[in-house]
Amino acid sequence: MGSSRGTETDVAITIWPTLRERILLLGISALLVVGAALGLALVDAPLARLVGVIAGLMAIVTIPVAALQATRRLEYKQGKIALVGLGRRVECPVQEIAAIELQPLDKETSFAVLKRHDGTRAFPKRQAWPTLELQNLASRLGIPIDAQSQAPRHGL
Repeated sequence: MGSSRGTETDVAITIWPTLRERILLLGISALLVVGAALGLALVDAPLARLVGVIAGLMAIVTIPVAALQATRRLEYKQGKIALVGLGRRVECPVQEIAAIELQPLDKETSFAVLKRHDGTRAFPKRQAWPTLELQNLASRLGIPIDAQSQAPRHGL
């Protein structure tokens, strides 16, 4: 069972977070940078400068988060599933994956936990990914899906 898993496809598969998530974070970061620039450089009022400083501090926090989100992806290549991020790659052989546990977040996104045969997680924390792409990956690699029967959660 384990040795034939993942041999159905030799094509690399890449799953990115939803475009909505990436655009939202990058857009917020860009707006904060513009707000900081306007408040600090172009407007000559103490309140505008204060708003510019606050926007600048918020931009300093959100830019790294947006960069991490924009580069994060789940890949299948050469018999391994990898979680790839900014400067980090964690791999797990497909044969070690017992199931993918999906927990719905909204209509098109689910949190995914890749479980090994011993019950441990293949990757340290759950991540949100497009549900249909996760189901396609599981189907092509012969990995069972363990769907949680929860209603979509909002505000996580």
